[in-house]
Amino acid sequence: MEATLPLLLKQLKLARFRSHWQPLAEQAEAQGWSPGQFLYSLCELELEQRQIARQQRLLRGAHLPWQKGLDGFDHQHLDPRQWQELQGLTQQTTWLLQAENLLLFGPSGVGKTHLAIAITMAMAGAGPGLPLLPGHGACAAAAEGQGGL
Repeated sequence: MEATLPLLLKQLKLARFRSHWQPLAEQAEAQGWSPGQFLYSLCELELEQRQIARQQRLLRGAHLPWQKGLDGFDHQHLDPRQWQELQGLTQQTTWLLQAENLLLFGPSGVGKTHLAIAITMAMAGAGPGLPLLPGHGACAAAAEGQGGL
C-alpha cells in the first residue's frame, strides 16, 4: 500500500498529499491524532497550495506591467473618504461578484494604473477565481461571446 499510494496521489493530482503524507502521518501517530485530524491537516496543506497557485495563475494571466500594492501609493492628494473607498475595494469582493465596473479617471501621472494593479492583485488573492483581463482583452472576449460588438 505505501509503495502505490504516491502513484495514486499523483494520478489524483494531490501534490501536497504526496509530498507531506509520510511526515504528517508520523506526526499524527506520535501525537495521537484521529484519522480525521490527519486527513484534515493534509487537506489544509493541499488547499493552501492550490490557492497560492490559483493566485499566481490569475496574476500571470492578467499580464500586469508590474506588481503594485496600495501600500506604495501616494494618496496625499486624495480626499480621505476617497482613500477609504479605494481601500475598501481591495478588501471586499461584493462589487466583483456583482459584476460592477470600476472606472478610474484622472490626469496623466496621478496613479490610475498603480491603483488598478493594486486592486487587481487584491482581487486575485481574495476573489472567487475569475479571470483578470486588461480592458482590450475584456472587449475582445465580449465581442467573441456576442458575435461582435
